[in-house]
Amino acid sequence: LQQEGADRQFEFCEKRRLIAQSDEATRESIVQVLMPLRHYEWGANMNNDYVCAYGYGTAVTQPCIFAAMDRLGIAQYLSRMGLQLDGNQGSSLSAGKQAWLELPAWQGVRRMMENLFVTKDWFELFLAQNLVFDGLIYPLIYGHYIDKISPATGNAAGMLTEFMTDWHTETTRWVDATVKTAAGESPANAEQLSLWYRVWRDELVRAVEPLAHLALGDAGSAVLARIRADLDVRAGRAGLSAQVVAGAAA
Repeated sequence: LQQEGADRQFEFCEKRRLIAQSDEATRESIVQVLMPLRHYEWGANMNNDYVCAYGYGTAVTQPCIFAAMDRLGIAQYLSRMGLQLDGNQGSSLSAGKQAWLELPAWQGVRRMMENLFVTKDWFELFLAQNLVFDGLIYPLIYGHYIDKISPATGNAAGMLTEFMTDWHTETTRWVDATVKTAAGESPANAEQLSLWYRVWRDELVRAVEPLAHLALGDAGSAVLARIRADLDVRAGRAGLSAQVVAGAAA
């Protein structure tokens, strides 16, 4: 049903050329901020594939392979959005790839994605990708950034990314439940997961900071700080310690 609804929204926006008729600054912003996410989603697909391959138990591996396929679907929706932007020429997709490879604002995100590719512990990878990385990127881009630009697109940007917003809301419940179950197994588990969370959170916030500025201008840093605070609250509900406890090992 979600896919059928998304397809209808794409057809509606394409028929009325809502994205294509946006002003030049908005179209360029979409190319620089949204189109590189196609490559982020491909990376997230690879990481969930890895968790599926090496994880223990169907309760973890099965939803991870579903999530992996969802990430390819999200990348395809972003591609369709880009094609609406450039009249099916594909130039926006090529420009998005170049931004992913070369634009300074994306290089921290790209570097961290590559670091995740060589993270060996499958549950550390699960936590870093699905809780922390997505927990920063999705609210920043599909929340704050889309809210900023959507009026200039006749609200097409909001319509064409509604699937991503709904998907992340649903996925959050599964990710948080999985982390909470693992943390609740033992104090040692909770301590290790909390350490991984803090390390990846700090690294990823630094990596995402330039992207936040690209997407939101001067407001980017403050918005990212609020997203980080919200993520800490979310992690706490899942049984993790977002801050180092006095007297405990870092």
